[in-house]
Amino acid sequence: MKKKVALILLLLVSIITLTGCTNNKEDAKKFKEEYESLNGEKRADGKEFRSIEIDEKNSIIYSSFEEVNKMIDKKESFIVYTGFNACPWCRTVIPYAIKQAKENGIKKIYYINVRENDDKSKDLRGYKKLDDDNKVVVEFESASGYLDFTKHCDSVLDPYVLKDEEGNEYETGEDRLMAPTFFMVINGEVVKATSGISEEQKAGYAEITEKMENDMNSSLNEFFKYFKENK
Repeated sequence: MKKKVALILLLLVSIITLTGCTNNKEDAKKFKEEYESLNGEKRADGKEFRSIEIDEKNSIIYSSFEEVNKMIDKKESFIVYTGFNACPWCRTVIPYAIKQAKENGIKKIYYINVRENDDKSKDLRGYKKLDDDNKVVVEFESASGYLDFTKHCDSVLDPYVLKDEEGNEYETGEDRLMAPTFFMVINGEVVKATSGISEEQKAGYAEITEKMENDMNSSLNEFFKYFKENK
């Protein structure tokens, strides 16, 4: 009887493990296809998307703000990447992030795609604007779980501030999540965040120099190494 119970438990563990591996492979393939699909394409403003190559063995797992919030509540340790495939800054940094994660043995990066099809009205972060009286109003609502996630990240996010034509600033009462951002969560606490972008890069479509590459590799390696050693 004990042998049968042990065998059943072993089979259940194997099924769960195989399912996890399958999902990871499917997400990795989806992510690669999603980002590489814009290679050679142009935005509505005529700017050409940066052509990038995504490692097919990447560690991306598609997730959501609600799922990540639950993981935080359970005091788990993990990495979250927020971005979208049409974001020029995201396209700059993501190949280097995947490389450094792999070299540091990071098996999972939970990805929240904050904007489908580069449609601002569908951006999960939502948008606010100033009305004719310079009062802050909602332009597009944020997705479920977004504001809760930003509250978890208040120590690493900047305030969401609007400016009028004269440059006067107006507080929205929220923090703002930027793309790209990599968040480090250890035991349910958001302890670090980085864009991974080199300070040398001043524009999203700028040509990537060797110095920029070195900066990105160095900062992202440090980020993932810290997580590996402290999770």
